[in-house]
Amino acid sequence: MTASRLLTTVAFGAALALAPVGMTAVVAQESAPETPQPPAEEGQMVSEPMIESFALAAIEVATIQEAYGARFEAAEDDAEREAIATEAQGEMVLAVEETDGITVQQYLMISEAAQLDADLNERIMTKLREIAPAVE
Repeated sequence: MTASRLLTTVAFGAALALAPVGMTAVVAQESAPETPQPPAEEGQMVSEPMIESFALAAIEVATIQEAYGARFEAAEDDAEREAIATEAQGEMVLAVEETDGITVQQYLMISEAAQLDADLNERIMTKLREIAPAVE
């Protein structure tokens, strides 16, 4: 995946909007209830190291989504699509869990906050532009 393709995928919400919605059900089933963190109403509440961890996780999530996209589209029925989606969601959760410095809960919180906070979204996009060439 080229850096510009990755940035486009993430920018249009593949990692910031679609994955968290899909991951929420898996997270609810797989994890014990955690103390909810206060929503990041201001992007300033999210530290730069957390932004970097989020961006690294988002890159992995976008890569997984792209890998499973063709299989999902080619599925012959709803049951097959559901199985593919469940497998992909599990891999996305694992990718976030394996990223240093961020939990799935934090990933979801930042993702939701970035949809509402243009400054936070811009900080994330800036970080993605910085690190995307390094992950190719």
